[in-house]
Amino acid sequence: MTTISSSGGTIGILYVAGTFSYQINSGSFTTISSWPVTINNTSVSSTLTVSFLGNATFTSTSEYFICGSSNITYDGGLKTMTFSSLILYSGLIQNGTSSSNGYNNITIQNFVLFSSGSSLSTNGGWLCQSYFNKGSTGSVITNNYSIGNIPSGSGGIVGGYSGINSGSYTINKCYSLGNMQGGGITGFYTANNAGNVTITNCYTNGTILGGGGIIGDSSGTSGVVSISNCYSLGQISGGGGIVGSSSGSGGTITVSNCYTIGSISTGCGGIVGSSYGNVVCTHCYTAGLSTVSNQNGIYAGSSSDNPLGSNNYSEANNGTSGWNNTNASAYLLNGPVGYVQGSVWSDTSFLLNSYWLLSAFNSSIYSPDSDTITSETVYTSGSSVLTGTNNQIVTVNDSITYSDISIGTLTGIITFTNKPSGTYEVSVFNFSLNNLLPYNYNFNTFTLTVSSGPTPGSATIYYYSSKSGALTEDSSKFLGSSSTSYQVGIVDTGSLGKVTRWNIASNSTGSSLKRYVYSNDVILNNEGSPTYYLYPAKFKRSLRAKRVLNQSFKIVPVWEGYKYYMTKADNIGFSRLFYSDYQEKYNKKH
Repeated sequence: MTTISSSGGTIGILYVAGTFSYQINSGSFTTISSWPVTINNTSVSSTLTVSFLGNATFTSTSEYFICGSSNITYDGGLKTMTFSSLILYSGLIQNGTSSSNGYNNITIQNFVLFSSGSSLSTNGGWLCQSYFNKGSTGSVITNNYSIGNIPSGSGGIVGGYSGINSGSYTINKCYSLGNMQGGGITGFYTANNAGNVTITNCYTNGTILGGGGIIGDSSGTSGVVSISNCYSLGQISGGGGIVGSSSGSGGTITVSNCYTIGSISTGCGGIVGSSYGNVVCTHCYTAGLSTVSNQNGIYAGSSSDNPLGSNNYSEANNGTSGWNNTNASAYLLNGPVGYVQGSVWSDTSFLLNSYWLLSAFNSSIYSPDSDTITSETVYTSGSSVLTGTNNQIVTVNDSITYSDISIGTLTGIITFTNKPSGTYEVSVFNFSLNNLLPYNYNFNTFTLTVSSGPTPGSATIYYYSSKSGALTEDSSKFLGSSSTSYQVGIVDTGSLGKVTRWNIASNSTGSSLKRYVYSNDVILNNEGSPTYYLYPAKFKRSLRAKRVLNQSFKIVPVWEGYKYYMTKADNIGFSRLFYSDYQEKYNKKH
């Protein structure tokens, strides 16, 4: 066994080529030579963070971490923890045992757990072992997921007997993929004996062979479990779609705003398994077909959708099957309305009767997630920064009708083709598939603003006929001024014609700014100076004349009163200072 202690701060865990090591507060790395590893925070006021610095592979059942004190945060950084060929593994993190209470204020977040030929022990959990937070309070488990089968008594995230003996903790935004005989999120006996466990925004995808899609059998006995905004997708062959059998005896389990879609076998329940106690469901919905006509839709063995609770609806108890958007909207809370996603539920395709997913999974898909351009052009966003392998557009400006906007399915790159001025908020669904069902998903947006040009500010622009005149503010060289915006004007000089291309001599800060600007440009992109001094831009005679005369586009007159021509495609404008040279060469050409 190894013990790592620190007074707050950070412990980094690194796995390289089969070897684990750790560092304290960015110090040197020390090899972990024996397991399990106990983490001890010696501070009573500061939190100690244990950060996993990369993917890791665990090859021994003794390789796990023990909480040796309160106030510890384990952050997986969304790195993948692979359990390779482990038989009867207990789980990654221990906080409590059958003979000892856990510690308070333990946070476990951002872990990806993958079973490669491994199995859980009875009552184990891929992330947290059995008896997690027994007799302790204030712990939080958030944004984790596991891929691996879940045997009897076990949990996809937390093992059995969690939160018992007046313990309490919350789980949010977690999910599991794998066939289950325990509980998809927590195992058997959750929150028994005055425990209190809250589970929100979680889901599971796997056949429920026994137990429950979210919590396992015999949970909430003389305790409290609150489950909201959760769903399960698998066939219900044993137990219940959300709550396992024999749960709620002498305690209270509330299930609100949850749904299941799997078919329901005899003796099972779409939401609650058989032999239930005080399990109160409200605003729940099930879409699966029951093998027993008009029975088992919400509660196992019941032809009523509301033997306890209210506002529940099952397709099975009403003689139908399959997801129905109208029924889901009538009973589930905070779902999509029109083409606008709900605060709890989101639709991936408003054109189909497809089950909803959780809006809480809304990590940023793009970085940056917005941009502004000043002309109609072909614009491409960056790629998706998330790990979902597929991307699709759901809506643009809350509409399913749009044009000239497309997305790369694999890259997530959004292409906008010559969109006119306006703002385009693209709702994107990033996801992976497991047995053709989405997981590892997020909903978020990318917003492109196409403007007619930079927003004019306020400045005074003085125009002079020469650079020296502009620099010295020579009144004899003064051509005019504008002060309505930063936008460059067209000045009719009389003998020199209308000047539309200018050099900037300086601004009021005194800096020399050698660059061209054109009429209708917004000068310097609003650099903030209140005054600018401009003079006509000159062209290299032979090069410019050659460019003009060699154009193949249609020649059109530009300046009224002058016989100077330019191509319509090159509609920029020229200084009249060399008009005679251009005119002579143009006349010879034509």
